[in-house]
Amino acid sequence: MKKTLLILSMALLWATQLRADDVAEYKKFAESIRNEVYSMDLPEFKVTDIPEKYKDESAVIIAMYNSLAAEKRTGLAFELWIPSTRARIWADELTRMLIHINDKNALENFSEFDFSIMGKRDWRDGLSYKANEKVRKVLGAKIIKPDGRVIDVNTDDFLEVEEGKKGEDKRRKLAVPGLEVGDNLDVFFYTSTQLQNLHLDPIDYVFREDYPVMYYKVHCKIDNNLTTQYRTLNGAPDFNITRDADDNFILDTEMTDISAKTPRLWYNPLRQSPIIQMRVYNRRSDQFTPKSARKDGVQSNPSVETIKDDAMTDIYYGSYNEKIVKDLLNIDFDGGKNVTGKLKNMRKKGLITDDEICDYLYSLLAYRVCAKRVNINPYKFITMFNEAAAATGLDVKYGIVTPDFYEPLDTLSTMFHILWFGYVDNTGKYYLPPAGYYNAPGEIAGIFQGEKGQFKPGKRELKKDKNAKGAIVDFEMYTPEQNREAVEVNATVDGTTLVIDRRVRDYGGMKSSSSELLSEEDLNKEYLDLLSRVDIKCVFRENKKAKAEREERYADGRRRQADDFKTEIKNYHGRDALEMRSGEVVSTGIDPKNPVLEYRVGYVMDEMVKNAGRNIIIPVGKFMSEQLELLPSDRSRTDDVYMSMPREIATAITINIPDGYRVSDKALKALECDVDNSVGKFKVEASKTADKITVNILKRYNHKVEPSASWPALVEIVDAASKWQPSTLLLERK
Repeated sequence: MKKTLLILSMALLWATQLRADDVAEYKKFAESIRNEVYSMDLPEFKVTDIPEKYKDESAVIIAMYNSLAAEKRTGLAFELWIPSTRARIWADELTRMLIHINDKNALENFSEFDFSIMGKRDWRDGLSYKANEKVRKVLGAKIIKPDGRVIDVNTDDFLEVEEGKKGEDKRRKLAVPGLEVGDNLDVFFYTSTQLQNLHLDPIDYVFREDYPVMYYKVHCKIDNNLTTQYRTLNGAPDFNITRDADDNFILDTEMTDISAKTPRLWYNPLRQSPIIQMRVYNRRSDQFTPKSARKDGVQSNPSVETIKDDAMTDIYYGSYNEKIVKDLLNIDFDGGKNVTGKLKNMRKKGLITDDEICDYLYSLLAYRVCAKRVNINPYKFITMFNEAAAATGLDVKYGIVTPDFYEPLDTLSTMFHILWFGYVDNTGKYYLPPAGYYNAPGEIAGIFQGEKGQFKPGKRELKKDKNAKGAIVDFEMYTPEQNREAVEVNATVDGTTLVIDRRVRDYGGMKSSSSELLSEEDLNKEYLDLLSRVDIKCVFRENKKAKAEREERYADGRRRQADDFKTEIKNYHGRDALEMRSGEVVSTGIDPKNPVLEYRVGYVMDEMVKNAGRNIIIPVGKFMSEQLELLPSDRSRTDDVYMSMPREIATAITINIPDGYRVSDKALKALECDVDNSVGKFKVEASKTADKITVNILKRYNHKVEPSASWPALVEIVDAASKWQPSTLLLERK
């Protein structure tokens, strides 16, 4: 025992010493990087004056510099303790900015910085889950006073925090003491990355910021044994490409006097800002390398058809044959007989419709994802769905589409920005994988509404023409009524408090706004109910360990859901409830026969009933969700407006009149409002009975994208809602 304790003590001392050595080595490394960056010959970072036209701007970015140095390496790696030679990429990335602080808003924005230490990898980035990665980040900051004094900020005094529901996002926060209005801030972020058998993370160079930019330069030095693809979008400047003495590719570009700023509201950077999207591939990593990226050198603006072909060839994702699909579908089914065979027989006998078959298969796969019974990425989900549907006798197609937070399909820059969809001729519906939240089968989420997709050519088409291209398809743009949120508020005065019961029903794309309230338990319960409607005996088996893990997840989910309901109330009213009494999910929105996400909350709000002599005043506008208020800088706009989707929010408010009080017709009339134009609507109607007041509010946005010329009409709708929000209602003592 003593020997064991001695060994443990020695191990702890050794580990402590290693950590101390690591810290000392990092500080030495960080100091060398700071010296190197601040000694760079960049004349633009010596500029102190800003043009007269920018004197009234909150801040001005005097100079901005991005650099990338990437080289291919080879080294020894171990997998299952077996040594092997692996290709690597080593990369150094630098972002440096010289910012003039012109007012208190900018001072607040730039007085603290934070950056991620290490985040989760996304499967769409084409990264191996077996990747070994070493990352070191350095932050540097200097304050340049108007009199020329330079103050170095001690960037070792950071605060390390963990964010996310499980603390998976580890970040460092750094305050910048001594920064004042009128100062210039010279700040940089540097990342050194050593990747084993991987491609670099995607890189975006955006030529537009929240503030004017006087000068912006990008400089890249990339090993000629790596493959670089990039696309210039929305008017971004192209690179000037040369080679250095070591045959590396040198890519340079710059822009001056970027006066256009990023709007605060309803703006889509990837579709509106000048941007260069870049990917650097280690082309010998064939398993994770698109076909087009296995060629040498730099590919400037490769043809979109080439990138689509990458996506269509399934290189990254692999292939999944029908046997695998059936095995994954049937693993939880009693008797071991395949479910697709049963569905096929039921279809022949007329016992089930084609829509019901697709609903069943989609729900089964979504349940298996949600219940963590199998690890299925979005492509595999669609492959399994399509092949299972085909096994029942249905005609299926595959296709690709980009969600609206990436570039459109006709300017596709990388295969990793697409998602696959399935299409069943027999139902005429598109089936998209769960992406962020769960939909009913055949429903189109807001991020896909109005997007263009493209079918993958079938075997018959390719047999006739090996160069055949699949047909372009238009995903339906839902109407505001299809993307609807219906809110019912019932309020009762209790002394100086209001007791509120609120019911929310979300349809179509609006379900995304409430999806975080759903727990795994809620979803699984409804999925099992859906699956039980089809006459196929299911036994969803799990061992003791899996059951214990599921029950633990359910318990954690219930606790998180209670907190989520409290947050929802705060977001709705702009402040916390005095007391939350209930929170319940009624339906999750996954049922094709009732595709509505519905929840109810009950709570008590204080400070919402004011005495006015013998009368009382109720802030009826606060029963509507918090409304957007435009800033002076928002009122003029030259950019088109990109909204989440066409949508409407209908709020029905019922206020129970307390005994001994009444409300006048004049007071109700004062609540009414009606603004209706080409882009939307805001309408309020009020009425009463002997014991109730009813206020109906409708706010509607007609389109997903509005031209900049329509901005004044949109401002009219936003202003009408925000001006109505402070409305109050006087209840008079009889």
